[in-house]
Amino acid sequence: MSPSTKKPEPLLDHVVILVPHAFLLSPPPWLAESFTLYPGGQHRDGVTENVLVFFADGSYLELIAFVDNDTGEKGRPGHRWGAQKEGSVIDWALTLLSDPTGDDDPTDVPESTRAEFQEIQRGVKAAGAGGIGYQDLVGGGRNRPDGEVLKWATSSAEDAAAGKPLEPGVLPFWCLDVTDRLLRVPYREQALAKHASGAVGVAVLQVAPPSSSASDLRPMYDVLFSKVQQGDDSRAGRWTVETPEPGHHKGGEVHLVEQGASSSDGGKKKLSLKLFTTSPGFAGRKIGGPVTDQIRLEFEFVSAK
Repeated sequence: MSPSTKKPEPLLDHVVILVPHAFLLSPPPWLAESFTLYPGGQHRDGVTENVLVFFADGSYLELIAFVDNDTGEKGRPGHRWGAQKEGSVIDWALTLLSDPTGDDDPTDVPESTRAEFQEIQRGVKAAGAGGIGYQDLVGGGRNRPDGEVLKWATSSAEDAAAGKPLEPGVLPFWCLDVTDRLLRVPYREQALAKHASGAVGVAVLQVAPPSSSASDLRPMYDVLFSKVQQGDDSRAGRWTVETPEPGHHKGGEVHLVEQGASSSDGGKKKLSLKLFTTSPGFAGRKIGGPVTDQIRLEFEFVSAK
């Protein structure tokens, strides 16, 4: 990348929440009455399907479930999220906005976007401890219920030294579009991004690595995000995270804490989030309900102003 080219800007793409298939097919009233739910569709492998919650800032929540059929049951053990707990925030994704040229292959990630990703890939690898870095891009896709075929490429973090993928959610994965992102995330259709809860984006995404030290991960987070200034504490694990369409709230943050550290969830959850709201009636509130007999899913709201 030439000195005159600006640094790639990772953007929050979406946050993944795993739920039971029955929950996805028949969302409880507390969820359906607070959010506008969009039927995403089934993924190409037939193992999972999703329902989406779009935000005005261009990011979204993905409620995903393993399909209750032979394909889904057989596919779950080998799936990246197969061992994750239903009713939990399990992962999150970044993206880079594609800027295709007439010379780009329409069946692949635009060349300029791929180059930006590779620069980030090299930066994270250089900062990583013990061989942690991002895998090369792998193609994926989903069919929308209306028949539209969506294509993208993803990359997840791996521990090359150990020869295995990194625990999902410890570092965000990547989702880079091949087809137009607005086909995958039609958030500019105002009715789809308007919610009774007033939700407009993610305010805080807190990461508490279950088996990794947060201090080991901070250099890689520094490659991905801009650090929030907190006096003289250079070790502070807080960064700002940009979104595809800013201006709808005061800006989201990523917080990296040690597992078991003092936090709003007691350090028991690997990932937790707070949402921005423009509704005075929801600011400062939590809403939620049981997802399984053991797990309750909740959303906490803070003012977008």
